[in-house]
Amino acid sequence: MRLLIDTSNDFCVVVFYNKEKILYSVDIPKGVNNTKYIIKEIDSTFKLLNISPRNLKYIALGIGPGSYTGIRVGVTIAKVFSYVFNLPIVQLCSLDGFIPTTNGKFISLIDAKSGGAYFRVGEKNGDVIHWITEPKLSELDKIEWLRSIDTLVSPDSRLLKPKIEKNYGKEYIWKDDAPNINYLTKLAEERFVENKTVSHDHIEILYLRETQAEIELKKAEGN
Repeated sequence: MRLLIDTSNDFCVVVFYNKEKILYSVDIPKGVNNTKYIIKEIDSTFKLLNISPRNLKYIALGIGPGSYTGIRVGVTIAKVFSYVFNLPIVQLCSLDGFIPTTNGKFISLIDAKSGGAYFRVGEKNGDVIHWITEPKLSELDKIEWLRSIDTLVSPDSRLLKPKIEKNYGKEYIWKDDAPNINYLTKLAEERFVENKTVSHDHIEILYLRETQAEIELKKAEGN
């Protein structure tokens, strides 16, 4: 049994699976307050499936980018399970779940507020995804890939679409949907088999932007 958790954006992902077979996907309301449901839902699902955390092989964890607070909720839960039950963690970029159904190049985007977006460029060929860039943070009018790629996948298309299409003066093919859990669980299993795991104290969160504490520390050091 495996557990996938990603709380980095409005689509809160909690999935129980066995290798690549989805056993139960928890239905959590979409929205900024979705993380308040997660502990209760995970506990209920353990009881529903008649298992305990001791039955888990590993935890697949979305490490961002996305909401600073949201990411920390999922990370904290994963850390507790990992520490208490000695479970390895497979780290996943939260952008990797947003993929199109058609082949070709695409851009996965998550709203970063303040006029920017987290993004990653990929190319789909059948069931294979090739990631062309690493996850990045950019102002919307400075994402050069948007000039040549028309397929955009985002949980935040309602917010991003008018801004992006105004900036670049063209219409795009948008896909606004929950993360592709089949792809994420497959990717997690591949990484687990390849022993690409970390312990609870070695999680590397993809914030991509400085926290307020880091900004203040730099200011203090500069003085």
